[in-house]
Amino acid sequence: MTSNKRQALGDMLLQRGRSPATGVVAALPVNEMPMVLTLDQLRPNPDNPRTTRNPKYDDIKASIRARGLDSVPKVTRNPDSADDVYIFSDGGNTRYSILSELWEETQDERFRRIQCIFKPWPGRLKCVIGHLAENDVRGDLLFIERALGIAKAKAIYQEETGKTVSQRELELFLRKEGYPVSQSNISRMEYTLEHLYPYMPCLFNSGIGRPQVAQLVTLRGAALKAWNVFTVDFPASASFSEVFGTVCRSLDNPEHYTFEALKDELISALLQAIPAPGITYDRWLIELDPNEQNRRKLFGEPAPLPQHVVDADNNADASGEQVTPATIPDFPVSIPPDANNPANEKPFAAIRQPDAIISLPDKPAPENLAVSQEPVARERKEEEQLDLYEEHSELVPIVTLSVVSDATTVEQHEERSASPEDKSAESTISFANIGLEPVTDIWQISALQDDSEHLQDAAFRLAFELAEVLEAEQELIEDNAPGSVGYRLEVNVQQASPITRLLAGLAGDVDASLTAMDLANIVFGTGRPEDWPLLDDVQTVKLLRLIRVIRRLRELQRQLPLPTKGGVV
Repeated sequence: MTSNKRQALGDMLLQRGRSPATGVVAALPVNEMPMVLTLDQLRPNPDNPRTTRNPKYDDIKASIRARGLDSVPKVTRNPDSADDVYIFSDGGNTRYSILSELWEETQDERFRRIQCIFKPWPGRLKCVIGHLAENDVRGDLLFIERALGIAKAKAIYQEETGKTVSQRELELFLRKEGYPVSQSNISRMEYTLEHLYPYMPCLFNSGIGRPQVAQLVTLRGAALKAWNVFTVDFPASASFSEVFGTVCRSLDNPEHYTFEALKDELISALLQAIPAPGITYDRWLIELDPNEQNRRKLFGEPAPLPQHVVDADNNADASGEQVTPATIPDFPVSIPPDANNPANEKPFAAIRQPDAIISLPDKPAPENLAVSQEPVARERKEEEQLDLYEEHSELVPIVTLSVVSDATTVEQHEERSASPEDKSAESTISFANIGLEPVTDIWQISALQDDSEHLQDAAFRLAFELAEVLEAEQELIEDNAPGSVGYRLEVNVQQASPITRLLAGLAGDVDASLTAMDLANIVFGTGRPEDWPLLDDVQTVKLLRLIRVIRRLRELQRQLPLPTKGGVV
């Protein structure tokens, strides 16, 4: 027995030992943990969406030089990578570049050894989203950097899932991962990368923001739509992409670029590409007018002119005659005496502005007649009389003829109408007198429009124009139901754009939530040159007008009787 044990022990001692395993590396931690790494062990993330220098680079460098690195960057490591290095998972690339410069300049050890937090490898896609979210919180990314980052995230997501991802699916995925971005923004970014950025890289890399990009997107879309219509009957000497690309390349200089210059050059190039009678500079100008496009979206394409009108215009052009449209002259207007026109005769109808309600005086007129306006108090009183119409005048307002025996009264009225105070009051927001719902006054509401139906229509047109800023007009729908403000959301409020969430909140949607920062970004922007507000001056005036219209509409709705139930009010 003893000899057998000794033999077995001897055999075991003579056996060959185990060979060391080749290619085995230390296992990475499975949870977050602090680590101290040197600059040699760190590398920038190759999928970092930032491609330009951080605008706060010098300030950050001065702070790190004086105080050291206050924030602790998060790093990770790709297990499939052949390089034995750590990369930043949620921002930190700018700080790495600054620390490298400071180490070379000072050789101070505190710049070479960095306190980090290691997190397990989340995957390449989550790293891209993490960098996007981290930079967007500070508002440091340019529009084109954000667009390129989202495009890269979409490409990685499609590679991982093995299928084509729609814009809506990408929006839901990014929102789930903590980076909410609307589908309309994704659509604009993809359109920019495909049709604009290849021709104007210098302009986009200089930092133009979302409002300027929206102008370019709208301009190209309108030009392409008109091009497709015109080329049905007239051949073009080049393709639209060639014409548009050539014009954009010629203005790809941030110092010389203006939107109006691009628009003018584009129209000139389009005229050369489609030399056809009837397609003039003014015709292209109308086709590229965003206000005209808005009208067509709501009311459809304009009806063609009757043939006799076209023939009359052509004959007038051929003969060189000028056709002057018939207009009603402004007040005051002298009316010649007419013995056959007694003062008690039935008043005549003439086309005026809708709120110009005028009536005839009771006493007979002398020989010298003049038309004058009534005092302001009289005008307001007459505006409230909504039934002052002829039976057969098709709701044409009745012109007031007031007898003025003293010419000085007319002169005083002229001076009062032309006073500087009145002119300045009328011109303060005259720039907003455009679009589907032109605004000439924020507060005043004409008596002819002071009812629920008219106010609902006005509110919808204003909301439609505001939503169109982000190409989110498809998220709104007209709603003329009792108790409505004239519109409502077509999509779920959680999926709506910030501007439509704001509009839903004004409409009384209790689920619509908008932070103070979102509201500030919509109306004010920030102090950085690239952070323009979402609404320009015209749209801001229309937002204020919308608030006034809804206030008055709610006031009228509160005056209505409560809905009956079982016949009891």
